[in-house]
Parts: sequence; structure tokens; C-alpha cells
Amino acid sequence: MLLNVPKRVWRLVIVFFVFSIVACWFQYHFFFYNQYDLGIYNQVFWNSVHGRWFQYSFNPYSYLVDHREWGVLLLLPVYALVQHPMTLLVLQTAVIATGAIPTYLLARQIAQGLSVRGRDRLALVSVVVYLLHPLTHAVVLFEFHALSFVLPLTLWWWLCMISGQRLRTIVIFILLLLVRDDVAVMTSGVGLLLLVFGQGMQNNKRWRWIGFGIMAVSVLWFIIMARFGAALAPKQALKFGAFYSWMGNGPWEYGRFMFSHPIQTLHGAFGEDHVLVLVLLFSSCAFLPLLRPRYLLPLAGPAVEYLLIDRSLFDAFFHAHYSAIIFPWLMIASLYGVTKLFTWLDTKADYIYLYSMCRMGLLAIILVQVTLFGPWYRFGVLFMHRHDRDRATMVSVLQDIAPDDAVMVSPVLYPQLSNRERIYPTIHLLHGTQHYSNEPYIPPAYIDWLVVDQQELSRFPGAQQRLAQLITAQDLILEQATPELLVYHRPFGSAPRLVHGAEPGK
Repeated sequence: MLLNVPKRVWRLVIVFFVFSIVACWFQYHFFFYNQYDLGIYNQVFWNSVHGRWFQYSFNPYSYLVDHREWGVLLLLPVYALVQHPMTLLVLQTAVIATGAIPTYLLARQIAQGLSVRGRDRLALVSVVVYLLHPLTHAVVLFEFHALSFVLPLTLWWWLCMISGQRLRTIVIFILLLLVRDDVAVMTSGVGLLLLVFGQGMQNNKRWRWIGFGIMAVSVLWFIIMARFGAALAPKQALKFGAFYSWMGNGPWEYGRFMFSHPIQTLHGAFGEDHVLVLVLLFSSCAFLPLLRPRYLLPLAGPAVEYLLIDRSLFDAFFHAHYSAIIFPWLMIASLYGVTKLFTWLDTKADYIYLYSMCRMGLLAIILVQVTLFGPWYRFGVLFMHRHDRDRATMVSVLQDIAPDDAVMVSPVLYPQLSNRERIYPTIHLLHGTQHYSNEPYIPPAYIDWLVVDQQELSRFPGAQQRLAQLITAQDLILEQATPELLVYHRPFGSAPRLVHGAEPGK
């Protein structure tokens, strides 16, 4: 299968990989990773390599409460070779870059009704679209997240499925379920697609039975994993239920609310910037998926899951990793849609001219999307202001902190300090509540260092008071104060006062 991929496609993959890795290194080198995800994952990987499976200190419970991402175990041997956050970024970028390979092969497989020349051109343009697409760049440039592996795996899965490669189809299906528990929502949609439309598919007369099996396994896996996560949670509740608290508490109340308040549910689903995000997602593919809407059926579940979140989705899709589960089906539906379009154009006398216009129009749309809505504008701003970053102070702080010190730190230094057992985020302290909860935050009983980003400190009402209380309780002294950072350190031999409600050793 890989032998059918021409060298120019591999060259494009290598160029994308090198360019993206340089961008990731730049963000890491200048401390521009300003979310917690990279540090969280690095600590989970680092702890797991050292026998503390799925432990992290971002929250006072196992990482498996957040997500059941068993695929992390498959990546540990690679991470063990070089235990560093950049290892995760290199691994993620390499996997996403190679997603261009199944894109090329899928285009050729789907467009079999076109001429050989038209099929080759479509496949090459599809690779360029994949590598230039703002959603691809958003996933690559946003920290690290296991969900990003869904993007290439889904493309490989559908390719193996329509090519009749049963064993590979089963293996990739299992890998998708292991990536993250809620990927089963998408795979159940694939089962529904095969169940409803499988009669018209090629290479196998049993697609409906296959679809039923995929859907049944996916639903069962999702239920088991949801209950497993809830059982590990402190109050045996779903971790991310806070996203849907406007509909009630728990899945049964959500369903009852949607049934009894359909207008309010629709208003919530299409409120905020949700309609804009939908328009941008489809326009990024020139609305080609709408020509073959049946292949959007796998997105029905994830769409409901995301649209019912009562907050802005733009950054989540165009500047973060959430599109990783959406984008592959936009690409697949686009390939079927453009094949349908070109099959119709093939009946026209000026087919070559119309094809060239469509190809140039699609690439123009992608370039506009990359420029206006992708992450590169933000990256350009960061690059222009890289010398404004007080990197010398940040490096000196990293040098002063010992590997075994307990640290509470803002996201600006969280990845660099995450190769340790005890690292705590400042966001819970400054916000005053636990992660995605209204429960009050109880700080750790002992920390050696407190590093606070001044911008983060200014975001939360009452943060100054909560910070002062922690400093007093821990007997910390101010070591450095810059326009960017406040650095506090425990004097040698000093013991903290008892923090009310704190658990020793946490």
C-alpha cells in the first residue's frame, strides 16, 4: 500500500514535519506554551515510565478520572528513550504528518471513477489541503493531546475498511477506542453509517452486520469507560459534567431537559459562536462535504457533544485539539463530494478548465482560512515579540529548582518542570475552586516554590488574597519579581504552618 505513494508526497510530509517541529521547538524554547496540557501529559508519561501508572498532581486523583486513554501505554516505550516534553511534541507531529499518506491513498481509492490523471491530481491536491488546513495546524501547534492521534488513525481506518482489509480494520478500531473513551461516540456513528448505507458499499456484502458490530462494541465500551471513570472520581460523578450543567446533573437529567425543553436546547446548541464555527468548518472544505452528507453521520454524536457545551468553541476548534475527531470526516466527506462533482464535470466539454478552477478555488479557500482563522497569525505575533519574553529569568528559575522540589507554578513553566512527582497548577488556587467544579480548592500541605505569572494573577477576582494566604501559610519569601513572574521560595529548614483542610503529603 505504501509503495503506491509517490516520492513527492513523502517530500511534502517531511517538509511539513520539519517546519512544524521547528515551530513547536520555538514555542517551547521561548515559554509560549500557555496551557497546562503539555505539562499534564508529560507528568503522566513520566510517572508511568517510573511505575506510577497514570498518576499526576494536577488534580488529587488519577488521570484516568479525566480520560481513559489506554493508548498512552503503547507510547511509553518511545517516551522512555528520551523523557522530555519535546518527545511528545515530536511524536505527535510525526503521527499527524503521516496522516497525509492515508489521505492520498483514500483519494485514489474513492475517485476510482475518474481518469487516472484526474485521480492522481485529486490525490495530490488532497495531500496539500490536509497539510495546509488550519485544523491540522491547530492540532499540531496546540500543546500535546492524545486526541490528536484520532486524526490519522481515522483516515487509515476508513481506508482499510473500504479496501476490504479486515484484520487492519479491526486493529485500528481497537486503537481508536484506546486513544480516548469518548472516541467511541464517533466510532458508533461509523457503525450507524454502515448499518444505514452499507448496502450500497463495495467489496463486502456484510457491511450492515459489520456496522451493527462496530456500533454495539462502541456503545458498550463508552458506557463501561464512563462508569470506570466515575468510580475513580472523588464523588463518583462524571468529570466534565460541568460543561452541561445548564441542562441538569447527569446524563438522565440532560436527556429529560432536551426532551422537555427542545427550543431552549436548540438555542443553547446554536448559541455563542457555534453557528459561526459550523460555517467556518464547512467553508474550510469549500462546502464539499455537503455533496455527500451521509459521510458526516459519524460526526452526529461528537457534534451534539460539542454543540451542547455552553461556551465559545472557536478557540477549541481552530486553536486547539478538539477538531482532531471532526476533521478526518470532513476530509473523507469532501473526497466523496469532490468525486461526485468531478464525475458530473466530466460530462462537460470544458472539464479540464472547470477542474482547474475548482482546484485553485479550494486551495484559495484553504489559504484564506489558514491566514484568518488558523493558529499561524497568533504564532506570528509570538515570533515578533519573542525578544520581549524574559527568558533569562525563566531559565534561572528552572536552574534554581531542584528535581525533587514541590512546585506550584503557572502554565508558562509547567511543561519544563513536569518531570517530577509534585507539581501543582496555580489556576486552582487563583480561581479558588477545583478543576471543573464549584468545590473550594484546598492547596497542598507543602510546597518549596511558588511561581506565578502576573497575567494569570490578574485574571481572577480575589486571586491576590488567596495567593497571600498561601504565602503566609507556607512561610514563603519573595525571591524575584519581574513584570512577568513572581517567584517565591521556602527558606532552608522552614516548615509550613498547617493549612486548614490540606492533606499531608499531597
